[in-house]
Amino acid sequence: MTTTSENRLRAPAADAKRGTLLEVQALRTLAVLSVIVYHFWPAALPGGFVGVDVFFVISGYLIIGHLVREMRHDASPRMLLRFWARRIRRLLPASIFVLLTSLAAALIWLPRTVVTTWYEQIAASMLHVQNWLLAANQVDYLKSQAEASMVQHYWSLSVEEQLYVVFPLIMVLALVFARGRGVAGRDAALLTLVALVTVTSFIYSQMLVSQGIARAYFDTFARAWEFGVGGLVVWGVERTRNSPRLNDTSRTLLSWLGLAAIVTACVLCSKATPFPGVMALVPVLGTASVIWAGMTVARWSAAPLLRARPVQWVGDHSYALYLWHVPVHMILPAAIAPHVTNPVLVSLAVIALTVGLSAFSRRCIETTTLKLPTFERMRMVYALLLLPSLLAACGVMSLEKNDTARLETAVTQVTEAVKSADPCIGARAMANASECAEPFATTDQTDPQLAIHDIGTGVKEDDRCKQISSKSEVVTCDFGSTAADAPTIALVGDSHAAMWLEGLIPYAEKHDLRIRTYFKAFCPGLGADGLAPTFMSRAEAETCAAWGKAVTKDLLAQPSLAGVVYSNFTIAYGGTNAEQGIKPMTTPEASGVLTELKAAGLAVAVLRDAPNFTDSLPECVEKSGGAYDPCWAPRDKTLLVDYFDPMVLAARETGAPVIDMTDMLCTDDGRCHAVIGGLITRFDSHHFTSAFSLTLGESLGDRIRETFGIAARGN
Repeated sequence: MTTTSENRLRAPAADAKRGTLLEVQALRTLAVLSVIVYHFWPAALPGGFVGVDVFFVISGYLIIGHLVREMRHDASPRMLLRFWARRIRRLLPASIFVLLTSLAAALIWLPRTVVTTWYEQIAASMLHVQNWLLAANQVDYLKSQAEASMVQHYWSLSVEEQLYVVFPLIMVLALVFARGRGVAGRDAALLTLVALVTVTSFIYSQMLVSQGIARAYFDTFARAWEFGVGGLVVWGVERTRNSPRLNDTSRTLLSWLGLAAIVTACVLCSKATPFPGVMALVPVLGTASVIWAGMTVARWSAAPLLRARPVQWVGDHSYALYLWHVPVHMILPAAIAPHVTNPVLVSLAVIALTVGLSAFSRRCIETTTLKLPTFERMRMVYALLLLPSLLAACGVMSLEKNDTARLETAVTQVTEAVKSADPCIGARAMANASECAEPFATTDQTDPQLAIHDIGTGVKEDDRCKQISSKSEVVTCDFGSTAADAPTIALVGDSHAAMWLEGLIPYAEKHDLRIRTYFKAFCPGLGADGLAPTFMSRAEAETCAAWGKAVTKDLLAQPSLAGVVYSNFTIAYGGTNAEQGIKPMTTPEASGVLTELKAAGLAVAVLRDAPNFTDSLPECVEKSGGAYDPCWAPRDKTLLVDYFDPMVLAARETGAPVIDMTDMLCTDDGRCHAVIGGLITRFDSHHFTSAFSLTLGESLGDRIRETFGIAARGN
């Protein structure tokens, strides 16, 4: 005979033939489709990323519910081993198969410049720590300007797999505390501890989000509350599903409200929404409501929609669809590009292949591995299913090691070439055009894989001399001469100011000059309110304004400065985002700070932004196959003309000189070049490589000295 408590904790009724909960499968359909639409067509569903939150709640409900029922009868270590073994058999074979297949396809059809940057993420995905890698790199999944990898979506799988380890251990701990208290006491202990973890995780998550810390999106503990909410629904369902207080009409209304909440979050959330902040409650509680309501029989019930065969099919294949959709989306267009270019046909091909591969892996991998016998000695399951994951990760890391060794050799070659007296290396080929027969030819130094890693001082993501987007404190660094009487030039702006620094450092050392830097990510440093790229949040825009004002105050306190140079990614500040209070940069914002500094007796100049390409230059150069002058772009497409450039206009309005290096980057025929003097000029589409910046240093340094009337010193 079973007790009342045991009856309460039985699994909810499922589809007898399929062994699945219809409402859960329908929620999986909604979740995976929202994520796919977000990744394929982000403008169509700006908040589609909340599908991941739906998955977390579902997993919490199913896994914690399963554990609670199991622990009613068996709380031994073998129960945990059986649980973990089933999770491994359910998840790992398909995920590893997709990773290895996608890597092989990427190596065939994608540029090596792209694939080699993914090795670390692929290995981390195989080891189920992808989220922590992204968190450590401070990648913002919603706003990152870097091209996403084909495995970046594996971060959510890593979170789930970590929670599959942590929550069972937490629940075992609850049983230890409740030992000897009977069935009701153990149940109460489980509920209390799950609730405590859920609340603590939610508070922790809100603290990270409120501080603008990007890792909040990937942090396992910042996401545990969503898993925990699903677990709490287990007790809610069992204790109220058959209660007269929650009749069929109430449950039907609850189901529709839950579905509406999820759809509303998909539509209203965007890249600018702090996540997983308070807004994450909308899809999380919406999902919990649908599960709590279950399948109802009212005439206006959502049940006919939820049980529809296409909805259930997608739900059954949701795991496979989630795994495949990003790799297919990134690889297939490149594979068929020579033959199919129509965007509609490409999209249809991507969808068709994603569905086909998902059906294959669901039938031949997921289902097959779940039918494997449960070995009496559980370690055999781990050996058979964890070992391939470890071996695959080692293989990928070996590829990365070989690639690193080759790059080290390439670095040595390029460094020696830049340090040589060759007048035709890099930007020198522009300064010595008469001596260089083919200034835009690819040479032994034209190495796309090296270029994507060749990021200079001040530009690196975690550079000590650059303030991050969420903080407003002023960070300065001095480079060059340490002599007390050395003329000091302040260089102010974002990464587009910083990208000139690599070449200025040796110049300053050679000519007894000091460069003092004021850098902040995504901030022009003008101190005006609302100036930030459109993808930034209101808080980040406010820190930019505060930082700019603080920089101005600091500069005014240094009347002995020989000059102040402003430079920034000017075109990036031309957009608007009323929701976040972001406005376009105009001449008054720029001229205001120039006027203030000049009035205080400081010499000020504007270093015009360099031409900006639209595509990754290393990737483009690799695809060009060694063609002469590859990937050049028209000057009028890469550079703001004078009357549209607020920095240039502000300089003219205030009488500040403009330092224009365009002649070192573009030629009189209107072409701006991707390869100059054998060096790829950008490591992406708009930041100089360190090597190319080094070759610009002499010309830029001379022009700065001339602009501010600084006499030649040193060598």
